[in-house]
Amino acid sequence: MTSVLVGLRGLRLSFGTGAPVLDGLDLDVLTGETLCLLGPSGCGKSTLLRLIAGLEQPDAGALAWSDALAPKKIGFVFQEPNLMPWADIWANVYLPLRLAGMSRKAADPLVREALARVGLSEAAKSLPRELSGGMKMRASIARALVDRPSLLLLDEPFAALDEITRWQLNDALLDLRRESAATIVFVTHSVYESAYLADRVAVMRARPGRIDALLPFPRNATRGPDERRGPAFAENCGAIADALEQAMRSSGP
Repeated sequence: MTSVLVGLRGLRLSFGTGAPVLDGLDLDVLTGETLCLLGPSGCGKSTLLRLIAGLEQPDAGALAWSDALAPKKIGFVFQEPNLMPWADIWANVYLPLRLAGMSRKAADPLVREALARVGLSEAAKSLPRELSGGMKMRASIARALVDRPSLLLLDEPFAALDEITRWQLNDALLDLRRESAATIVFVTHSVYESAYLADRVAVMRARPGRIDALLPFPRNATRGPDERRGPAFAENCGAIADALEQAMRSSGP
């Protein structure tokens, strides 16, 4: 039986005096899974990710962490790559290790490994302005992976990219998932992306944000580009779309 990495219980969060962004949210994140968070704009997907990362604190409720994530090593990939424009890609990926006090010499094999895992070995000495949008996002993912996190959080990292680049990075993320034991929580607005990447899809409703449906998709070890053309993928997309439509009907005024 798969263990629970972090259990979210009764989470509530408001900003200022407005209506709560999240209220009564319950969700288990399972060890080793890829969990996609999907829902309409404003339902609190990104806020939930920030709560898991510890960047926000709930007004009510709790996050119960498994001992398997001790110490907590969490990687976070934001919607924008947020690379240091004056530093080369090696230095950008090295940043988390530098902040942790690791020397450049000790960090070098870890940085090179992270760059290789995202296909950027040849770009180590390039500046961010010399890279395409997709390559910048690969660098951001490498930076999140460099200290080998147990939990990787991704907040719509491919939303601003063209469809071809997005598909390529989806494939790269699947490859990373096969090579790593990390748990992944991935925020997206895309039905197709969630059906392609996820072991489970948590569909959220808005006002207030909470989980409206939780859909499991048993992992296929050979999942890859050909799956997008198969009948099972179309069925999975249909099931997610139906759940999303129901969640949008359930959302408050």
